[in-house]
Amino acid sequence: MKRFTQGRLLTGAVVATTVVLIAFTVLQYRSSREVTEATGIRLADTLQMSLVNWHVDFERLFTGLTGALDLQIRRSPEPESLRAALAAWRADARYPQLVARVVLHSGADAGHPALSIALDDSAGVVPEDLPGLSLDATDMNTTWVFEPDVPALVRRLPATPAPRWLIVLINKTALAGDILPDLTRRYFSGTDGLDYDVALFGAGAQALHASTAEFGRAPAADADGILNVFGRRSSVRSGGPYEVFHLVPQNSAVPSVAVTWFSLPPGFPDSRDWRLVVRHRRGGALGAFLANAQRRDLLTTLGAISLLVTSITLLVVASHRAQRLAQLQMNFVTAVSHELRTPLTVIGSAADNIARGVVRDPGNVAEYGRVIGQHSRQLGSLVERILLFASRTSGSSRPALQRLAVEDAILATLSTIESLTGGADFTVERHIEPGLPAVLGDATALAQCLENLLTNAVKYSGTARWIGVRARAVPLDDGRRGVSVAIEDKGMGVPASDLDRIFEPFYRSPAAIAAQIHGTGLGLALARSMAEMMGGHISVVSHPGAGSTFTLLLPAAPPNAPA
Repeated sequence: MKRFTQGRLLTGAVVATTVVLIAFTVLQYRSSREVTEATGIRLADTLQMSLVNWHVDFERLFTGLTGALDLQIRRSPEPESLRAALAAWRADARYPQLVARVVLHSGADAGHPALSIALDDSAGVVPEDLPGLSLDATDMNTTWVFEPDVPALVRRLPATPAPRWLIVLINKTALAGDILPDLTRRYFSGTDGLDYDVALFGAGAQALHASTAEFGRAPAADADGILNVFGRRSSVRSGGPYEVFHLVPQNSAVPSVAVTWFSLPPGFPDSRDWRLVVRHRRGGALGAFLANAQRRDLLTTLGAISLLVTSITLLVVASHRAQRLAQLQMNFVTAVSHELRTPLTVIGSAADNIARGVVRDPGNVAEYGRVIGQHSRQLGSLVERILLFASRTSGSSRPALQRLAVEDAILATLSTIESLTGGADFTVERHIEPGLPAVLGDATALAQCLENLLTNAVKYSGTARWIGVRARAVPLDDGRRGVSVAIEDKGMGVPASDLDRIFEPFYRSPAAIAAQIHGTGLGLALARSMAEMMGGHISVVSHPGAGSTFTLLLPAAPPNAPA
């Protein structure tokens, strides 16, 4: 009943622990998902701000020049004044190489041809016409517009008799080689380098700058951010879960940046605009990166929980085994105490009777002496068995193996236990095959192994009072020869549930305990240990109520084995 209660307690503890761990796993998963979502929002906000800052800084490169020129246009839009404003800007600009040339272009008037005047000191002939410029489209425009094909910023001078335009030609080489890489490192880098792949695509999806050659081949379909640098509202969605736009559709929940310093000329499609495209570098798009991060966190958590479950399970199993071992040891102590008490009581009683003179007849004295000797040997055998088990358990017993004749060992062991089988009503059948090969073993170990098996058969033979001993040569699985010694009884048998445990130290079948059959639970454990030490093993076949057969199988000794 106590063992049953302990088992229920252990099962309840395991079930409760499992429920708690499952609940903890669910909570951890929800928490990880919330943290991932919060991280995604934070990263999206950070990316939004990085794009905004990049855009502000990029536009500031031009607004310094265009602002100085606009101020001079309001004062005096003459070439010399504009040239002085340009020189002042170059002196203070962070990237003066951004501007390749500034041109004052005059259209045809009253039969005069068009004229282009360079306002800076750049070498070379100023072309009379600038291919790619849509001056007609900007004819009525008095603000700066962006010509993506040239590229250039163009502004029509107001209140002039003949049409005139200021044209700022952008140096694409300096832009791609110095300016854009600096801006990319400034706004899209982390502690370990760039956090995002960055590319600036011009008209026709041509990459003006890219952090990697692969990312600059074409605008990424899974980009995390798309920024229209100069033009109008973008209706292009990247398909990713986190998107940032220069200007976004009205139905989008993503905050928009509704500032445009320089727009495209009227009639230009949005596809001609320059677009900054960014995508998270670790694991592709930001959404994929966060999904991978959540998956890694979840796998790490599950791994830790699995280790915890395994540890708790092993702890519960170890505790259960410790309790079972403690119970077996207690049963062993009880059994040994009983085994010791019976012969000691007989010896003590016989000795007292002899000492007090109760027994005087020489025949009776001799009988008392025989009884004392028999029980002394029984005590000695018990003590020897316990000591042998202790030495085998500690590993200190390493006998030297030699060639042994199995037939001699069987006959010697039967002679030793003759006191148990010598009654007229007890039958021992022997079938020993002639010419058995010798085995390699230890004489004491083989004798002890056979004695334990034979004694066990005698004790459990019940009312049948019969045992059979059969020895024969058999082939082994590895092609060698071996010797099989089968010891059979027709007693109570072993239940199937106990067959796997009867060779455990200290274990005794509940049926044997209920039948009040004396024993310590060491005999079969010692027999198997001895057999394995000699390279063999013991197997059992049993049928409850019909008896058991224990078979000792030992390999034959090689020809060169010591005798």
